Amino acid sequence: MLRKRKMATLIILSTTMLLTTSSANAVLVDSAAFFSGNGLPDSIINNCPYYEDQTAIDWGYSWYGSETRFRYDIIENADIDFYKATSKSEARIRVYASDYGDRVGWWGHTEPHAQDGSSRTEYDAWYYVDILYNDGKMDRENFSSANRLYNTLHEWGHALSLAHQTDDAISVMTQGQGTLTEPAFLDKSNLAYMY
Repeated sequence: MLRKRKMATLIILSTTMLLTTSSANAVLVDSAAFFSGNGLPDSIINNCPYYEDQTAIDWGYSWYGSETRFRYDIIENADIDFYKATSKSEARIRVYASDYGDRVGWWGHTEPHAQDGSSRTEYDAWYYVDILYNDGKMDRENFSSANRLYNTLHEWGHALSLAHQTDDAISVMTQGQGTLTEPAFLDKSNLAYMY
């Protein structure tokens, strides 16, 4: 009898721990997948002007940007559309590339701003967003073309207000040197929910 109780207790504890671990690492869906400040206005996302600085062109990010915009544009049930701005000041997403060094700690970075150019956070509404690619760091860490495309998808995901996903999610929004070359089902579902 004592042995059966111990076994039952062990099974209950194991199940409880498994459920607790699973719920602690649950993927982010719907509104939970986005920055709380909601980023750029929805009315901009469905007709969003972007600008590629000459640095992004010179460092080879035009192709990655084009592929990324195409992959976000074709998501079913999400009203996302980008067009090339006639000027930097018109653009709501501005893209740059350089060797920002290793000390910054990132391969890509998204910087939200207010209309006056002051910095904003994930908790604020944004007027425009700068996307910065640290090409030198990616070179030194032997990024493949797939890694660079993943990084581009990831940073444009932030520009669309997507937050980082949990490590166990299949998403372009997980942190790290990923290899997905298009938004995953989870990303598409979240973007369709929002836009």
